[in-house]
Amino acid sequence: MPNGSATMVGTGAAYFLQAPGPAQVLADKIPLTYLNIGVYKVPQGGTFNLSSWSGSGGVAYTLNVNNGVLTSTQAGGNIY
Repeated sequence: MPNGSATMVGTGAAYFLQAPGPAQVLADKIPLTYLNIGVYKVPQGGTFNLSSWSGSGGVAYTLNVNNGVLTSTQAGGNIY
């Protein structure tokens, strides 16, 4: 839509990720370190606005990759 708002339809979920900048460690043969990646998970019927980078009906959380190990602030540590 012209105002940046969208509603999730269908099955599953849509994920919007916001990178805070370049990765802290990104080099050949060295485990990745990339911290504070913002995620907003939009289930069926939820909404997300790209202009304001906010949503409703979904869940916001943060992903971190530290020395190749992926962790999440979502309940139960789930990455999806």
